[in-house]
Amino acid sequence: MRIYAEDCGEVEAKLNADATVMTLQANKEKGMDLVLQRTNAPDSVPERLRENDFAPHAGADLQGCWKADLEGFPLDAKIAAQSGGGYRGELDFPALGANHWPVAVIDSRPRRPWVTFKMMCGMGMFQGKPNASGSEIIGSLFVHSAGIGVTFTRAEYRAEETPPESAYGFSAQTDLQGHWKTEVDANLLTILSDGRLKKFPLDLDIAEAADGMYSAALVAPLSVLVGGGEPMAATDFQHPLPNVHLEWKWVGALSTGYWRTANLPGNGTKEEYRLA
Repeated sequence: MRIYAEDCGEVEAKLNADATVMTLQANKEKGMDLVLQRTNAPDSVPERLRENDFAPHAGADLQGCWKADLEGFPLDAKIAAQSGGGYRGELDFPALGANHWPVAVIDSRPRRPWVTFKMMCGMGMFQGKPNASGSEIIGSLFVHSAGIGVTFTRAEYRAEETPPESAYGFSAQTDLQGHWKTEVDANLLTILSDGRLKKFPLDLDIAEAADGMYSAALVAPLSVLVGGGEPMAATDFQHPLPNVHLEWKWVGALSTGYWRTANLPGNGTKEEYRLA
C-alpha cells in the first residue's frame, strides 16, 4: 500500500496476511519501521477546555487558571475538575506556538503534598507543592530530565487577543502588513521523512494596529503534528524599511532581511521579503 500526503510526500506500507498489522517504512535507509495494529478502541484526543470548564468554584481548589514565567516567557495552565473525580488540564506555551497541550493532573494530597502535571504528548512534566493559601504551586518543570524551577500563580483568565483580519489589509504593494508565506528546505527533517518531506511551509503574519505599530507572528502549519502550529509572536521586530529584523528568542530563531520590489511582465510588481 502506498500513502500519499500533499507536501509530505509518500509512505509505503505493508499489510500482513489477515490485515491486522500494518508496517510503515518510516525510514527505509535506516531500517526504521512503524508497526500499527488494528484496534476497536482507538485513542481519543480530549476536547479542548472551554473557559467555563475551568472557572474557579468552591470544592475544587486546583480548578482555575494558573500562570508562570519560564525564563522570561509565559506558561499557562488551565485545570478543570471532572464530574467523576480528579482533574484534567491544558498547558499553553505561546512562545513555541503550542497551546491546548492536554495534561494529566495528579493530585497526591493529602497523602503526599505533590501536584503533578504530565504532558500527554510525553514531552515532560511539572511537579510542585501548593502553598498554604492555595495561591501558588511551587515546583519544577522537567523536560528531557532537566529540571527548571517554575512557580504557577493563580490568575484571572483572559483570552489572548488576536488582531482582526482588517489589521492585515494593505492598500499599497509597499505596505508591510499582510500575510506572507514561503516553503523552506526540509533537509533538516530527512531523518524522520527519509527525504520524502519535500516542503516545509512557513507563514509570517504582520498586522498594523490603529496606532501604526506593527506586530508579527510566525506559523509553522506542519508543527501541529507535534502539538504546535499556533502563531508564535516575534519577541523583537524592527522594520526601518527596506530592512526588516525579526527574532523568536525562545526557539533561537533570528531573521534579518530586506524589502525588494521585482518587476513582473505587464507592468506588474511583486513584493518580497528576502531572508538571510
